[in-house]
Amino acid sequence: MTAELQSKKAARVPAIGVIGILAVHQLAGVNRALNIFLPDQLPYLREQLVRWRWSRLHIAGDSCWAACDPNCEYHNILRIDQSFPNTWQVIIDTMTAAQSDHWSDYWSQGCLTSLPQDFDANYDGEVAAFWLDAFREIPVPGRMIDLCTGNGAIALLAAEFSIREDSDLEIVAVDAASISSDAIAEKYPDQLEPLQKIRFISDCRVEDIQLPSDSFDLVSSQYGIEYCVWEQAAHQVFRLLKPGGQLVMVNHTATSDIMKFMEQEHQEYSMLKKSGFFSSIDGYLQGKIQYGSMHSTLSNLYGILSRVLQNGGPPLFRSVHAMLKGALSLNELALEQRRVHLQKYYAQTRYGFDRLTDMLRVNHAIQSDPEWYSVFESAGLELLDSGEIRYHGQHHAGGFLKFRKPEPGSPA
Repeated sequence: MTAELQSKKAARVPAIGVIGILAVHQLAGVNRALNIFLPDQLPYLREQLVRWRWSRLHIAGDSCWAACDPNCEYHNILRIDQSFPNTWQVIIDTMTAAQSDHWSDYWSQGCLTSLPQDFDANYDGEVAAFWLDAFREIPVPGRMIDLCTGNGAIALLAAEFSIREDSDLEIVAVDAASISSDAIAEKYPDQLEPLQKIRFISDCRVEDIQLPSDSFDLVSSQYGIEYCVWEQAAHQVFRLLKPGGQLVMVNHTATSDIMKFMEQEHQEYSMLKKSGFFSSIDGYLQGKIQYGSMHSTLSNLYGILSRVLQNGGPPLFRSVHAMLKGALSLNELALEQRRVHLQKYYAQTRYGFDRLTDMLRVNHAIQSDPEWYSVFESAGLELLDSGEIRYHGQHHAGGFLKFRKPEPGSPA
């Protein structure tokens, strides 16, 4: 295989895949590129993967492996694919399905958006106006599918639009997490009628959707599809769209105000992690750490937070400080009696950290590959428009992209 062809193949691996390949360089202890290698080198690679405790998956026999980074903050799948004669190619994909628990926990609380600090209920202002324009282009009657829907924020906007305009719009909403329309209705009873117009499909990755091809006039996604395996998601979108149908998405960008907020909050979570907050509580709950050891670690953290909060401080620190004040006042027996409360607080805080890590990982991947969306063009879609969305005229809420699936016989 020529160096030029190798380079072209490597260029099509998503940015997160490149990160994964660099991890393989380090883990396997090999000093040369691993994305292309010969079959007789497979036993050595397998030996190194086992040595470095990569776990073999039983999806594709010996050709599929799984691994996590040293901090266990994200998971990767290493797939060995015999795509060319006498060569093997290593591809690293993000394993999004394994990360759905912390999102399931979040959506079970009934929040409509992933940004509750910015939106009291559903998206409004310029964000909602953007979607209303997209819904107006759907033929009547029409069908749309919202990917990575969460609790159906965009699907609910579409349902409200359909009710208001009497447009007979059929709406499907898909997410890898477990979604409960009952939880949404309980928190937002005024959304009961729109919810009844939506068919939710939970616990399903975009890459695994089994709905018929050429089925939808609109595929929508807000802060979602960029979390998928990009190339697989692009081919799935192309398959699902009717000829002439559109993919419309609002996505994270590296320069958005949301990104700046997430970076700051991630530093706060990282400080808690370095202080032993997560490891000490988790160890105590699992019976690996004694009460006294955990109490000592948390007492030190309580002192640090007390000093930080003298002049105000972020909500996360205030929340943890209040929890520690109560927990540290309890003796071992009293704390054990409130074990369920400690478990719940720990899980919610840990899941918050995991969700934020997900968001930053995706944003960093986009930052590393600004033209990540070209995979949708490679899959056969035409890029119609792109730009930024400003919320309240000033806050950079992210970017938008509009694609169309060409009609048969249309010019290439």
